[in-house]
Amino acid sequence: MKYLVHLILATVLCNTTIAQQLRSEKGSLTLASSKAKSENKPICLLIIPPENVPVPPGLLNVRKDSRITPFLNDHFINYIPSVDDREYGSLKKKYHVQQTPVLLFLDGNRQLLYRIFPNFKDADGLLGDLKNALNKAKSATSIGWYESEYFKGNRDTMFLKAYIAERESLGIYFNYRLVQDYADQLTLKEIRTVPITAYLLHRGMIYGSTLYNLVVSDIKLRDSAWASFPLKERAEINDRITLNTFEQAVKTKDRNLGAKSADYQRTIWSDKNYRFAQFRYDSELIRFNRAIKDTSRLLDLLPYYIERYYLNVTIDTLQKYKKLYPMLLVEGEKNMTTRPALYDPENWKVVLRQLEARQVLSAPVELNSAAWTVFEYSKDRRMLMKALLWSQTSIKLDPIAEFYDTLAHLLYRLEFYLEAERTQLKAIALAKGAGRSSERYKAALVKMREKKI
Repeated sequence: MKYLVHLILATVLCNTTIAQQLRSEKGSLTLASSKAKSENKPICLLIIPPENVPVPPGLLNVRKDSRITPFLNDHFINYIPSVDDREYGSLKKKYHVQQTPVLLFLDGNRQLLYRIFPNFKDADGLLGDLKNALNKAKSATSIGWYESEYFKGNRDTMFLKAYIAERESLGIYFNYRLVQDYADQLTLKEIRTVPITAYLLHRGMIYGSTLYNLVVSDIKLRDSAWASFPLKERAEINDRITLNTFEQAVKTKDRNLGAKSADYQRTIWSDKNYRFAQFRYDSELIRFNRAIKDTSRLLDLLPYYIERYYLNVTIDTLQKYKKLYPMLLVEGEKNMTTRPALYDPENWKVVLRQLEARQVLSAPVELNSAAWTVFEYSKDRRMLMKALLWSQTSIKLDPIAEFYDTLAHLLYRLEFYLEAERTQLKAIALAKGAGRSSERYKAALVKMREKKI
């Protein structure tokens, strides 16, 4: 009898333990969405660190928290994409993910309904956010409803503002068409008021468009609106104007508009630091040509860009900015939300130093990315040798598996086969040492040995 009691107790404890583990679907988001439809539940897409990454002390673990995990299991079909899968990057792009961790809530058709940037220090707050997400999933006015109304021809100004707000709440700021539709319902007298001018600036217009020129042409009115914005809002306005200009340029493959996007970035910074302004201009052109897959133009631009801005970054400089960057962020936040903004050049200097630090810290990734681009699209030996140098420099700055993988591929392309295999073995070892999947590196090694790359 005692044995039976112990067995029952052990079973209960085991089931309790299992119940606290997050149930996450395997395979793909497509499979998760099929289950969501069959069970009539929304999807929770968790863009969070891999399970082998330790959760810092003081932060809750959504995979096995006594309050959060059961709620997720009961009300959602959960899916965690692997950072090692291609799907991870495509999902981030599709759902406009700029920062992580983030929880995205989707319907069975994989339409975005809600998003949470979770505070893992506050279980009550996170639970409240999850309840809001569940309520949104049950709401009649989801993004799908707004889209349906819009395509039916609804152009009421209140509706358009609500539709724009809904998209922005989901992190979607490419809204220039909706903003244009909204402005089309207004008279010139209405547009030329501080509240409407401020609203249009915040939404993001296409640089150089008729609406943009109309809004900024009344300098006194524009400056009156601009003066009321704190630095944080000014930065957001500049980012959204750039985003809408860039996205429309990419969508239409309009080179002139792509150049305008780059020119706008240069204009923002030219009176503060011309070298940095030129860096932003060059970066935007690289980004545009990469986005429209103009590989010929991209390969023409890359050597100048990499050699001017990244190749000379040293380990000492990188370490210096790794220590400095967190302090710059704290310092920069002090006056970012002051209203109205303080016209103190020192504030802009801090912002500029933040961005310059970010430029330096991105050097390993930019060098590796450029080297991989050359591997993918060029067979010119001189270009490959340049890429080899970029790849080697990225490894000096940050010796991680991905960078060794790039170097191995370049060595293979240059027909240094034995060295390529040795380098790929290093990539495999580093991935294993970091507790990450090494399968794609192993697969590449097999192809190298079979001469099938």
